[in-house]
Amino acid sequence: MKALLHRCGIALVATFLAGPLFAADYPAPYSPPLPVAQLYDWSGFYFGGNLGYGLAKDSLGVSGFDVDGVAVPGSSFAALRPNGIIGGLQAGYNWQPAKNFVYSIETDFQWSGQKDSITAAGPVASASCFGDPNGPCSVAATGSGTLAAKIDWFGTLRGRLGFAADDVLIYGTGGFAYGSVKTSGLGAFAGTFTDATTCAGGCPASGNSFFDDTRTKLGWTVGAGVEGALPYTKNWILRAEYLYVDLGTVASSGAFNSTVSIPAIPLIQNASGTVSHSSHVTDQILRIGISYKFGG
Repeated sequence: MKALLHRCGIALVATFLAGPLFAADYPAPYSPPLPVAQLYDWSGFYFGGNLGYGLAKDSLGVSGFDVDGVAVPGSSFAALRPNGIIGGLQAGYNWQPAKNFVYSIETDFQWSGQKDSITAAGPVASASCFGDPNGPCSVAATGSGTLAAKIDWFGTLRGRLGFAADDVLIYGTGGFAYGSVKTSGLGAFAGTFTDATTCAGGCPASGNSFFDDTRTKLGWTVGAGVEGALPYTKNWILRAEYLYVDLGTVASSGAFNSTVSIPAIPLIQNASGTVSHSSHVTDQILRIGISYKFGG
């Protein structure tokens, strides 16, 4: 009996010790790896359009502008603020060498409706005879002068440097700017012309003059913006952007024509003069846009 119990005890101990050895032959339960979050890839070429608003400042100074010797009121200086809707296209390329670092080169071209004008009116007086030999002569009239400025179009070529937080990009930008600035002036008077004979009692008289000048200027721009990829379609990107544009000084000097009409003489005098104008043009742009990004 003792021998039987002894053999049973040995068998139980052997079974206990062998259990872990057999268990080691079975693989552990399979646990799938946790998914790795994929960050948005900003790299690649993009192209799109934008729409916004521009508020410019044109410190316009004009000299030598008159109606055949009759000074035009208010035409010597005007602080104009051309403003209006802008719209255009942009294209560029992004590089993303690190997770949070993106740099780009971008160009855009904008059509502009920015314009402004200022008009001044008041009494004018002149001793001009407009070619009438029966002097002395005088003019007593009411005159007006209008100066206008318009930005027809502009564009930029810029670098961008940004911080990417997955599918949101915050960036600063700066580079070259260029644009077309149109400057114009209109002067007129209507009143009484007096000479020593035919118009000794005063005759109706009127006159006008006009100049128009367009210049393309090169300047610089700086700004900032934010972009974000649209959900469910990672190739479409929305943006909001601010740009400050400085087109430098626009200066010109050229001839203009003026016409005076005095029917009673009859006298129609066409004359030419030289007008000079100079202005420093700056522009502030706020716009939104959408682009399609290829690749990445």
